[in-house]
Amino acid sequence: VVLLSFAEQAVAASHPVYIVPLSFTLNSYYMICRETAFLRSLLVTLAVVALRTTLNIVLTTTGAYALSKKAMPGRNIMLSLIVFTMFFGGGLIPWYLVLKELGLINRLASMIIPSAISTFNLILMKNYFNTLNPGFEESARIDGANDIYILFRIIIPMSMPMIATITLFYAVGAWNEWYSALILISEPKLYPLQIYLRNLLI
Repeated sequence: VVLLSFAEQAVAASHPVYIVPLSFTLNSYYMICRETAFLRSLLVTLAVVALRTTLNIVLTTTGAYALSKKAMPGRNIMLSLIVFTMFFGGGLIPWYLVLKELGLINRLASMIIPSAISTFNLILMKNYFNTLNPGFEESARIDGANDIYILFRIIIPMSMPMIATITLFYAVGAWNEWYSALILISEPKLYPLQIYLRNLLI
């Protein structure tokens, strides 16, 4: 694919697969970069990745920290309901109708809010928080720290490798997302990069 992107059009048409470069030109890249639709879709995708990943990490971290506390009232019920959503969904039509009633059709938020949290990543981070030494938190409580202080000053710094991994999961997922945009976005000015490339190829 990389070699074909640098190939002249005649070479790419006659040799769809090759390993040794047969030609070199930047015409394809010049053509794409001159397209305002490409640059706009790239900006839309970058905005979605930044906003969605930030929202994902904030909700996942705070939710996982709360669910890792065994003393939290209703914790087991909430965990059961969260796990339930991993196995059973409402389906495409109810999902679409809910988002339509919320006014998220043809909005940038339609690519951010419905994917605000991943059940799998939430459980993964909750289990990681459970493995941390509780002595650090107990020492902070003795010194008068509250839950918010403990989360941001103790738990998050200790969990940076896990948070970085989950952030990567979320960012790659947001970058590759095209299905929700295909269903919820019909205005070309809001197309993300993946939809633009799909329309370009098809």
